[in-house]
Amino acid sequence: MKKVALCLSYHLNNKLFDMKDINTNRDNCNYPMFLLKDSLAKESIDLSTYDINHADNSDFSFYFDYSKPLGFAKKNYLFLFESDVIAPNGWKLDVQKKFDKIFTWKDSLVDNKKFFKINYTHLFPSEAELVEKYIPFYEKKVMYTYIW
Repeated sequence: MKKVALCLSYHLNNKLFDMKDINTNRDNCNYPMFLLKDSLAKESIDLSTYDINHADNSDFSFYFDYSKPLGFAKKNYLFLFESDVIAPNGWKLDVQKKFDKIFTWKDSLVDNKKFFKINYTHLFPSEAELVEKYIPFYEKKVMYTYIW
C-alpha cells in the first residue's frame, strides 16, 4: 500500500477525517477531505496526517497551505487554498521550488505543468435539511457580521 503524508499542523491523529467530530468538522467542512481519503483507500493508498504517515517514509506528501516544513516524501504536492494575505508561506518562490506540483485557485499561475487549477468544494445541505433547520429571520435572536 502506498502512503500519503498530509502535512498540516492541525487536526492531527487523523481528526481531519472524523466526520462525527463537531469541533473539527463544523458545517461538514471536512467532507471533501473525508472523500479524498476514502477514494484513495479504494486505490490502495493510505492518506493520513503526518504524525501517522511520516513524510520521509511516505510515497507522497500533501501540504495544505504550507506553514512550515513537516518533512518531504518522494513526491511532494502543495495545495494553495488561501491567498497570500492569509497564508503567505506557500506563496514564496523558495518554498514552491520544493514541490513537484502545486494546485491553486489563482488562474494567472496555472500552466498545467507545475501549477494546476483547483477549486475547493463544500457539501451543501439537501433541501430537506434546509427546511428542517430553517429559522425565519424575524425569529432569530442574534445576528453577527464580520467586516474587515
